[in-house]
Amino acid sequence: MELQQPLGLLEIIPPQWGAGTTAEGKYSTAMGRNTTATGDNSTAIGESTTATGDFSTAMGVNTRATGDFSTAMGDSTTAVSYGQTTIGIYNTVVPSGDKSFFEANDRLFVIGNGKINILHRMP
Repeated sequence: MELQQPLGLLEIIPPQWGAGTTAEGKYSTAMGRNTTATGDNSTAIGESTTATGDFSTAMGVNTRATGDFSTAMGDSTTAVSYGQTTIGIYNTVVPSGDKSFFEANDRLFVIGNGKINILHRMP
């Protein structure tokens, strides 16, 4: 007789596909090349993308979604505020008051239309 483990005790192994991908958050997903999804329920797709906020999504090239419920898409975009969506290329990053809670002065929708700048480079 085979013993079965109760569903609540199963180890959650997040899916990750590609070279240098890391999915460490609960229910996170990483695919592409050098992508990292460390926030719970986060997704990183593309090349050198990072999703560290819970429920965040980073897609494209060199994108970062650090705020909870944030999305960064395009080339070298960053979303730092709670619920922020950033699209385009090389957006200006304004520090957020809190990545986990809504702040009235935080930017929520950002369109980047910049050009390469040393300040925008990913570490």
